[in-house]
Amino acid sequence: MNSCTQTWILPPKGTLYFIGIGGIGMSALARVFHHYGYTVKGSDKYDSQIIRELAAEGIEVTVGHSNKPHGVDIAVYSSAIDKQNEEYLWFKEQKVTFAHRGMLLAYLMNKTQSVAVTGTHGKTTTSSLIAFLAKETGLDPTALVGGYIRNYNSNVMLGRQDLIIAEVDESDKSQLYYSPKINVITNLEADHLDSYEDLNGLRAAFKTYFKNLKADAKVIYCADDHVLTELVKAQERQSISYGLNEHVDYCAKSIIYHQESTTFAVHKKGRFVDTITIPLTGEHNVLNTLASCAALELLGATLKDVFQAIVSFKGVKRRMEKLFEDKDLVVLDDYAHHPTEIKTVLTTLQRKKRRIIAIFQPHRYTRTKHLLNEFKDAFHAADHLILTDIYSAGERAIEGVTIHTLAQAVRTVYPKPCEVIPLKEIGDHVLKIMAKGDIIAFLGAGDITDVAGVFAERIRQQCRLVTTV
Repeated sequence: MNSCTQTWILPPKGTLYFIGIGGIGMSALARVFHHYGYTVKGSDKYDSQIIRELAAEGIEVTVGHSNKPHGVDIAVYSSAIDKQNEEYLWFKEQKVTFAHRGMLLAYLMNKTQSVAVTGTHGKTTTSSLIAFLAKETGLDPTALVGGYIRNYNSNVMLGRQDLIIAEVDESDKSQLYYSPKINVITNLEADHLDSYEDLNGLRAAFKTYFKNLKADAKVIYCADDHVLTELVKAQERQSISYGLNEHVDYCAKSIIYHQESTTFAVHKKGRFVDTITIPLTGEHNVLNTLASCAALELLGATLKDVFQAIVSFKGVKRRMEKLFEDKDLVVLDDYAHHPTEIKTVLTTLQRKKRRIIAIFQPHRYTRTKHLLNEFKDAFHAADHLILTDIYSAGERAIEGVTIHTLAQAVRTVYPKPCEVIPLKEIGDHVLKIMAKGDIIAFLGAGDITDVAGVFAERIRQQCRLVTTV
């Protein structure tokens, strides 16, 4: 796979058909091309809120993959689409040109000023924050991110076509399509081992990524990540470092964690700049902020303007998102599905000094298999753990890899209650075991989010009944 290789030219104002248009990345692309004046159509296996939103915006969407569309110039697909998908086979039979989602986004980004955010963790929050700050400081970007920015309730910003900020997915090696001007890399850790086999495979892919960059490209990277730092320095690229140690270009010192915010001193190249308070919690969000500062300065914004704007950032949906809160209970929904992400979320919540009930739905059989040892150590900050069935994300089951496999591994090191509860029974079960003061944290990248939403609504309804009696 090469970032400069493609066998098609995007026709002006042609017709694009998105197979799986309801995905977070696919829907963002669909929205942008619809805004650019293309005829955009698509389908998805299931109805969803995103599907309904796209239809309301004037995009023709069908539920189900049994369509036989005509007049399509480019059929867009993602790595989640099976090559035996009915529509995929139909377009192949009709000799319609295919474009992978990553290739289509790269088509936009590689020919203009662009900021790509990639890495194992933190992509969505960092890309959302950069896009938000670019908009608030008057740069008017077009942005495509992997979550809904709560300030705008959308996964896109529709602005200038010559400034694009986007989250770039590394899960399927599609980052190799890109050659952006500004590259933010948050960290590199073993994940998506069905694509990479091991950490060395991930290193090799990012080495190729660096080679694909143009000579004037700049790399912003977290120097606290030793794997990433070693790789960046070996490539001899123009680079800007950030982190919590003093020997970086952008550094955070004197960090103070509050209940709903974080205060720290920003230093640039060893010199104090200012002390700021961000409306986000956790060390990971301090790092995300530093990366954003570096990117915004490269785009021409001043740190003074960045610091003024950041106080209004409301975060991203499904990133420690509060679905319910009163003095007695907090219900959170978080996308965390990798052991490091889970550990980060739970450790951050632990600072609130309240009992934590964590409900986790593993995402993919392959991830559960390859990272089993890492998963078993991820939940120590929780006081009560509930595990539920693995969300397949379209994968076929792997023999010997079940939720009970994970539960058995966790129980070897986790001394607190660890239960396996079917997804449909979780709401009732949590209602039985929860107590005043608890934090109920729903974790996972699958449909656990639906359970979280239903549970939060049940709590709201109960509170209404109590207050009206």
